[in-house]
Formats: sequence, structure tokens, C-alpha cells
Amino acid sequence: MIKHTLSTEKDLLAWARFENAANEANIFIRPTPETRHPWLFLDDLSFEKADALSEKYQCIIVETSSRNYQARLLANRDLTLSERFEVQRVLAMKIGGDPGSTSGCKFGRLPGFKNRKLGKDFWTQLAALPNSTLPKFNPDSILNTLPPVGGCAPASASSTYIGNASTGTSQSESDFGYVIGRLRFFKSTGLDYLAESRKLEAALAESSRDRKKKPEQYAKLTIENALKQL
Repeated sequence: MIKHTLSTEKDLLAWARFENAANEANIFIRPTPETRHPWLFLDDLSFEKADALSEKYQCIIVETSSRNYQARLLANRDLTLSERFEVQRVLAMKIGGDPGSTSGCKFGRLPGFKNRKLGKDFWTQLAALPNSTLPKFNPDSILNTLPPVGGCAPASASSTYIGNASTGTSQSESDFGYVIGRLRFFKSTGLDYLAESRKLEAALAESSRDRKKKPEQYAKLTIENALKQL
């Protein structure tokens, strides 16, 4: 963790404002992926979903474009990267939002800067800060209900891939083992495993961007091969 002096932070913000204004750069922020922290990220929430979340739990809500929101939900303990992935995946399924933004290390927009995404040009702003009178979210309400699947561990604590880093297998084999294990579980419980496969595909593409030249194609082939073996 790097500690900045106030003058350094001012210089950093001044640089970010210049890049955002002069060079139309998007300004994002995230903790170091491998760092344990209590913030859970949800993207592309409607006003109704974001508002309901902020009235139930302590969270930060940022409006990123007109009536489109990101949430940072405050958990009651620090979480590993793999725990954040699992919890965010389930929350996106239950609450809504972008299922492809559940990798556990997603960037969020820093409020107070313009959203420079094509066709947006929108000043991002804080819509809610954590209300200390509300409870923090208990991630174990989700994690404790996830059964072991096909002998595969949950998502790795490494930010580079979904699978288990401690098995001695390759990253691709770990990704495949994790995906097919989750799909077998979804199918065995009667859930719509084809719909879940699309969410897993999006999550795998997102988590493999730093190691694959064509992450979308890699994720698509991994899911297709897993579905063939169900």
C-alpha cells in the first residue's frame, strides 16, 4: 500500500482532471486486485436497483450516465479476489447489472469526472455514500451456500485467471475445470445452466484479458467445450 501526502494527491487529481478534460481520458479507480478488501462491485444498475441497495446496506453509489449506476457495496469483512468474484457473480444474478463485471478486480468510475465513453459525455457523480446506521453486507450469506463443485476450488486468488492456482494444472485447464464444475452444479439443481454459461463466459473473458490476445474467443471456446461434456 502506498501512502500519498496531500500535495501528491492534489497533483494526482490535477493530472487526472487534465487528462479527462484535454485528452478525453476516462478516469477509473480500483484497489490492487490481490489486496484483501471489503468492497464489492456491481455495474450497470438501474436507478431503482441502486436506490434499493443504498437503502438496505452501506454502499457507495455512483451515477455513471443518465440513470445508470455503479455500486461499491461494503462487506462486513475483507475479502479475497476469489471471494469477491463468487459473491459479485451471485449478486449480479440476484440484483441485476452486468454479469461480465464480476471478476473481483473490476475498475469503477471515479465520481467528479466526465464519462468519455462514446456517446456518453456525462459528468459522473456520487448518488449515495455509506449510511453508518445501515448494516454492512454479510458475504458469508452467499459463500456458505456455495457447494464444492466437481472437486474444483472456487476462483483463484490470482487476478489472471478463474481457476485454482494450487492444483499444478495449467491456467487453461484450471479455467475449464472451474467452468464445467459450475455448469454441472447449475444443471443438477435445475437452474438454467445455458443462461449461466453466458455469464460465466463474460466473467472468463474479463478475467483473462491480461493473458489472452483474444479473451472473448478463448472464453467462448472454453464454454462450448464444457457444454459438450455435460
